[in-house]
Amino acid sequence: MAKIDAKYRYYLRCLLRDGFKRRNQFVDTENAEDFSYLITNRKLLELTKTVNISEFVIRQQKAWMGHIIREQNDAMTKILLFNTVKNRKVGRPVSTILDNVVKQSGVDMLQFLKDSFQRKCVD
Repeated sequence: MAKIDAKYRYYLRCLLRDGFKRRNQFVDTENAEDFSYLITNRKLLELTKTVNISEFVIRQQKAWMGHIIREQNDAMTKILLFNTVKNRKVGRPVSTILDNVVKQSGVDMLQFLKDSFQRKCVD
């Protein structure tokens, strides 16, 4: 997600007039000490009134998970999401979207499911 965040900030900088302006514009690198952008990443997000794309994706995944959790138990998406049949016997364990969202939320699975059912999980 770091590369996607970087590309997203690149496009946000394209929207601003001095989005790519550097602190020091010296040609001689021996005299220049700081080549960072004049507008920091945090300030860039404030000016454009957005959030990082990774935060947006996590929020959307939590909302979708809450939607699926509140569905009827015979819904195909819910059946597929909570499928406990493991076909892989070799290699690392398969990482599901449910595992990723629970890990990002910082609570255990049972608490996440309770919060999702009560519509408390989306920030």
